[in-house]
Amino acid sequence: MTLPHPRLRPATRSVWNASPVLGGIIERDPRRVARELHGLTEAERRALAPELLRYARSRPGMENEPTVHVGLVGTATLKEIRRFGGWSASMIDAEHGLAVLLDRRPSWLQAYAEWRLTAESFESPWSLVRGLVRAGAIERPGAPYLSALVREGRKAYSEDRGAAELVADDPELLEREVWDLLTSDTGDESLRAADVHNEWAPGAGWGDLMRERLPRERLLDAILDGLANDMVAYRATWHTKLWKDLAPTVEERAQRADRLRALLGAAAEPVVAFAVAELGRAKVRVPAEALSPALAASSKATVRGALKLLDHDPGAATIALGHPDAALQGHVLDRLERWGLDAAARDGLLRHLDLLAATVRPRAEALLGVALPAAEEVVAVDVSGIPEAIRVALNFGGPLPPAPIPGEPLLGEPVAPIATLEELAASLEERHVYGPPFPEAERQLDAILRHCGTREPFDGPLAPLVEPLRELVADGWLVWPRGVAASWLTGTEPRLREETKAVSYLRVAVVGTRAARGEAGPLLALPTHAGAWIDPRVLVERVAAAGTRVDEIELAQAFLRLAPDHRADALAAAADLPGAAGAAVRCALGGEPVDGGGWAADAARAVAGITPIEVHVERHSTQWGERFRARVTGPGGDGPLGEALGDVAGDRFCDSHDFPARSDLAAAAAIGRISQYLDGTEAVATAGELLPRLLPAREPIAPLTLRFLVLALGSGAPVEHLLAVDVLIAAIEDGRVDALPPEDVDMLKPNRLAARLTTIAEAGPLHRAVVRELLDASIHLVPARSGPLLVLFDELCAQTGVGPTHARAHLGTLKHKAAKALLRREGTPPPQEAQLALAARVRRARRWMERT
Repeated sequence: MTLPHPRLRPATRSVWNASPVLGGIIERDPRRVARELHGLTEAERRALAPELLRYARSRPGMENEPTVHVGLVGTATLKEIRRFGGWSASMIDAEHGLAVLLDRRPSWLQAYAEWRLTAESFESPWSLVRGLVRAGAIERPGAPYLSALVREGRKAYSEDRGAAELVADDPELLEREVWDLLTSDTGDESLRAADVHNEWAPGAGWGDLMRERLPRERLLDAILDGLANDMVAYRATWHTKLWKDLAPTVEERAQRADRLRALLGAAAEPVVAFAVAELGRAKVRVPAEALSPALAASSKATVRGALKLLDHDPGAATIALGHPDAALQGHVLDRLERWGLDAAARDGLLRHLDLLAATVRPRAEALLGVALPAAEEVVAVDVSGIPEAIRVALNFGGPLPPAPIPGEPLLGEPVAPIATLEELAASLEERHVYGPPFPEAERQLDAILRHCGTREPFDGPLAPLVEPLRELVADGWLVWPRGVAASWLTGTEPRLREETKAVSYLRVAVVGTRAARGEAGPLLALPTHAGAWIDPRVLVERVAAAGTRVDEIELAQAFLRLAPDHRADALAAAADLPGAAGAAVRCALGGEPVDGGGWAADAARAVAGITPIEVHVERHSTQWGERFRARVTGPGGDGPLGEALGDVAGDRFCDSHDFPARSDLAAAAAIGRISQYLDGTEAVATAGELLPRLLPAREPIAPLTLRFLVLALGSGAPVEHLLAVDVLIAAIEDGRVDALPPEDVDMLKPNRLAARLTTIAEAGPLHRAVVRELLDASIHLVPARSGPLLVLFDELCAQTGVGPTHARAHLGTLKHKAAKALLRREGTPPPQEAQLALAARVRRARRWMERT
């Protein structure tokens, strides 16, 4: 007799006393388990279930799980089996599990199969469920069943058994299942994903199998039937590729004209495009009403194809005028000029007239015999209520001065501290993958520090946190907000690891030490307002309340967050602050400079402008192409200021919350990093953190920040280019931006940049002027593939009645149609553009006045 493995011996009874079924399980012999269960009545099976369930529950993750589940499907209920989870159930020995299920035939067999197909699993459910289907024990479970079949054919999952091997082992699949893969919903898995072939994922070969084993005529029909089944664009690509691989003849296409026409109404545009192209090759007539979706498609190729299929129907052709592409609108007008206008076409052209590109609108007006106003009304702007000092600071009538502009107030929405222990408990209990978002971590540290004079809260609102916090102490890493709470609870002071030198960790370690010792007081660097700003008056109050317990790291960080607002009032209030801390506070607020070193003194002089900080971004060539790097001049050291400057120069992440008055530092770091990822879709941490901060009108946009925004327009990461578009639209509207820097345009893909600049230009006439001037100043930097930018430039010039200025000489060297059109354009910027720019400046001035 084979003895059980020692690790698998039952805890309360030996194999000698076990039932035969349990004995087979212990010996890991699924054949014996199946044999012992064969022919038992349902009552006899249920009588065995408690013993098997106790054994299974006592050994989770056991090595004989495949045999355990053979016993369970022969004795337990579905509810009892499901309690072990899909992962465990998937380990069942499929051959003997199938035999037991077919012998038992429980009423829940269909539900069991469907659960196995949809639950998380380690082993594939396919062979067992397929066995049940072939035996006629269950109905085919639909999409999950087909999804399991597709997955089974992916060699990475099925021990190198692709589609051909599956069918060789089970030829009956060709009778229905393979056809269902073509025409039905395949659930989570798709034929396109399964057939991907590369060095990491060998393709399943479903397309090859179908071409070789399925009758051609029926296969062509099935492909079209599948495309008609509300198929998403990604999956449809596999079907259309298989169709093209089959290379149908003109006659075969014509025979399926009805099926192809039906695809013109598909929800997925690539399916519509496919239908248009195939109908064109079939050379069959297509009713105009059937072409309406294709004429309204976003794909230019699809619309052009639909226009070719259109048989002298000018009314239907006007549907395509809704497409934003000027060249495509021109193709429609070509037809209307040849065919003439009937009542439907005239009505359609009138409805689309305001949507037409300025470059083609004169042709439409000529067809209609109408003319739109040539110029917009001049905007009147009243500046009489703006104080002279603000007018001078914002340079009314001239170029916008670089930000930040001295004296401009920046405080916005207040950041409320955590008010109660209940709020602190709720905040600490909330889990985040990468820690609490800013400024929540700062609010937590401040609340802990204000309440740490006693541990009584852990007998009240913080009681639920006691056990988790004690576990943190045992783990040993306490340099984060929950760790600081653990130090408060236990009196354990945090210890920094030798390799940990970041100021952010040093700050938290100091707070944790104070919490462990019960030294209550405010967190000096806690922001008072959105954007990480601190009201200078509040900082003076905090330093006064702290007395002699002013930590230099914390004070230095607080200085770097000082807002320009209310500094004079704060300086007056700080007159009596004692010691070196008081002197540093007064220096940071514009008072007497302090001498000597130290983190707080360095930060104070930098914030007061006594020690200048300059940052430059330079290009350099690498083996991967052009890249950027930042060069910083200014104070060094190991404090918050030195760390921020070092991060910029070292091409590392620079948190804009550390020094909000100098967002150009974070922008310089972001420029250095985003230049490495312009071609991909990976977002840069600095960019994702900085961009949302620039949306509010109060946030200044320095020259380097603006340069970063232009680069972000060309990013392949949606979070970056979408936010960059939003920021620039808002900043032009609210007077923070009046021109875009051209020097980096050549780093960006022209078609990508053109799309984003188009969105900005559509936001309003001032935005249109800013984008036009950028293109005039930069189009010569993009000699290759500049077509999309030339087309946009021509359109904007046509809209505003302006000709190119700086770009004229370069345009004369180009053969592009849009370049030639631009050379024919004349005119200077209309007066209303200057008025619109002034109006935006006035809006900024009024915000200044409201906050002072």
